Amino acid sequence: MKKRIIFAFIGLAALSQACGGSDPVPTPLARIKGKWTETKTITNVNITKATPAIALVLLGNSGFSTDTIRPIRVFNFLNEKDVEVTLQQGGQQQTTKGTWKFIDNNQSIEFAGINNAPMLGGTAALPSTFLVKILNPNYSNTLQIESKQTIQGLRLQNIPTLGTVTIDADLKFTIDLKKE
Repeated sequence: MKKRIIFAFIGLAALSQACGGSDPVPTPLARIKGKWTETKTITNVNITKATPAIALVLLGNSGFSTDTIRPIRVFNFLNEKDVEVTLQQGGQQQTTKGTWKFIDNNQSIEFAGINNAPMLGGTAALPSTFLVKILNPNYSNTLQIESKQTIQGLRLQNIPTLGTVTIDADLKFTIDLKKE
């Protein structure tokens, strides 16, 4: 009888261990690792200087809309330090490789070595290291990030009646990403 009770307790303990535990919470690295495709971008542009100067009047200080450009970005977090960012636009794509790391208690990501200029639709003098803030820190399949940057010498081509325009501007990007 004692053996049956002991076996019953052992069986009950094994059963409760198998069924009662909840899934472990994934680490920030496990959640972000993989490919994330842009689904929406909101860009706020404050032009601080333009060449030719008339462009500032024609474009307006509030800047321009990137909705007509509509590039798609894919961020591929390969491991705890390497990232590939692919820009797909107009049937063409360009991939740049760089590094990344979490900062601010996993609330922000620091990117380094990524050529940002093609992502802005031109050429620009951008910092080689830049930060994005994670706006939804409890993300799983969707990620929203925000980046604020000051650019100098961004060349915009084929602007109606102006041709090529070079601007300095303060930019704020809010990008929604979905995990593939």
